[in-house]
Amino acid sequence: MGIKRLKALLVKEILELGRDKATYLLVIVLPIILFLIYGFGLNLDLKPATVGVIVDTPSQMQTEFLINAQGSDYLELKIYHDEQSAKQDFLDHSLMGILYLNDLRQDPKFYLALNGSNAQKALIVRQYVTSALLGALPPKEGASLSSRMWFNDGGTSLWYLIPAQLIGVISLICTVTAALLIAKEFNEGTIETLLTSKLSAFEIVLGKLIPGFMFSAIAAVILFVMTFYVYEVPLFGSLFLMILTFALYMLVSLLIGLFISALVKDKFLATEYAIILSFMPSILLSGNLFDLRAVPRFVEILGNLLPPTYAIESMRICCLSGGSEIILYRNLAYLSLFALLFLALTVKTVAGYRRS
Repeated sequence: MGIKRLKALLVKEILELGRDKATYLLVIVLPIILFLIYGFGLNLDLKPATVGVIVDTPSQMQTEFLINAQGSDYLELKIYHDEQSAKQDFLDHSLMGILYLNDLRQDPKFYLALNGSNAQKALIVRQYVTSALLGALPPKEGASLSSRMWFNDGGTSLWYLIPAQLIGVISLICTVTAALLIAKEFNEGTIETLLTSKLSAFEIVLGKLIPGFMFSAIAAVILFVMTFYVYEVPLFGSLFLMILTFALYMLVSLLIGLFISALVKDKFLATEYAIILSFMPSILLSGNLFDLRAVPRFVEILGNLLPPTYAIESMRICCLSGGSEIILYRNLAYLSLFALLFLALTVKTVAGYRRS
C-alpha cells in the first residue's frame, strides 16, 4: 500500500466523520451522559430511611433514642402516637418500617415492622435502627429487638427485581421496534409515497403504532408468563390495574420510539438512540435497582420526569403489597400524559415533512 493512497484514505475518512453530526454525539455527548448516569445512578446508599416510631408513654430511654437517631443522616424518624395512622402510612409505602418503643423498665423488648418489598433496603433499615437503639440502651438491661418482613416474608430479592425488570425489558423491545418503523421509510426511499397520499400525519402515526403494539403484546404475554410461572412472583394487587399499567406503558414506549424514528430518519441511529434513551434510564434512573433518594436532588428530579419511574412503582405495588389504588391511578394519569405528549410530538414531526 502506497503512502499517498493511505493519506488520501485517511483524509476522506476524517472529512466524512467530521461532516456527520452523529460522530460528535457518539464521541462527546454520549460518553458524558453515560458517565453521569453511572456516576450518580450506581449508588447503593439508602438515606434517609423513613421509619415511623410509635411512642405510647415517654421515657428516658425513648428520649435518648430519639435524640441519637435524629442526628443520623441515614435515619429519618416520624413520631406517631396513634398506631392506626402509622400503619396507614406504612401500607402506602411512605414508611420503610414501624418501630414500637416500650418503656425499658417494664418491657425490654422492641418490635420493628419492615417493608420487605425491597429485601435489601429492609436489611439496611434494620441495621440503622439497631445501631440507633444500641446507642440509647443502657448496658446489661437485656433488651432485644425482634422484626418481621412485610410484603416479602422470605426476603426474596427476586420478587423485588422482576416487576421492575418487566418494565426495563419492555422499554427496550417497544422503543427499538418503533424506532425502525418510520426511519425505514427514509432508508428505503418510500417515505414520499406516504407523504403524497391522502393520509394525514395522525393516520400515518396510528398506522405504525397499532402493528407495533400488537407485536409488542406478544412479548408482554411471554414476560408475564415467565414472571408468575418461572420466577413465581406473587400477585397481591389488582391484575386488571397491573395489565392496564403495563399496556399504557407499552404505548408510551412505542410513542417514544416513533418520535425518535421520525426525528432521526435513519434506522441505525434510531436504534442506537432508542437503546440509550429507553433501556438505560429505565434501569438506572427510575428506582429500578437504586433508590432515587440516594442520588443528588437534580438527578432525583430527572428520574421523576421519566415514565419508567411510575410504571415500576405500580408494578411493585400490584405484585408485592396490593392496595394503594390512589397511587396506581395517579401513576396511570402520569403515563397518560406522557402518551399524549409523545403522540403530539410525533404527529407534529411527521406533519412537518410535508411542509419541508
